[in-house]
Amino acid sequence: MSGKIARNELLMLLSKFASDTNEALGFCYKYLNFYAGLLSAILAATITELFKFDLECPIGLVLLFGPALIVLLGWYGYKTVEVYYRRFIGAWITRLNVEHMLSLRDNSIMTMGFESHSLPARLAEVSSQNSSIPRFGNS
Repeated sequence: MSGKIARNELLMLLSKFASDTNEALGFCYKYLNFYAGLLSAILAATITELFKFDLECPIGLVLLFGPALIVLLGWYGYKTVEVYYRRFIGAWITRLNVEHMLSLRDNSIMTMGFESHSLPARLAEVSSQNSSIPRFGNS
């Protein structure tokens, strides 16, 4: 059996990674909007209560949890969005490689193995087996 992939298999891969790209980017935007809205609401509530803060009331010191909660949720939200953005980048690069193999992007024929694109080196490290699927350095 030869190591070649049939054109219909590449077309199925292309449709799968195209849907993966859209799905991952959709989740990225949903979580980004959710955390931006949540952090804005917490910040607005904290600032509103700070204007009504009375030094004689010790329960007002609970307001100090607002900025700590914003920092904690901001970090957690960043990590969540980063996961979906990495999934989007991985699917997008793989889709570009499959499109290149199918000659959908240009007229040149791809030779056996992996042909590099003009992407930043830190974006994706390609495995030593000449894979078309990107692998991130620290994941």
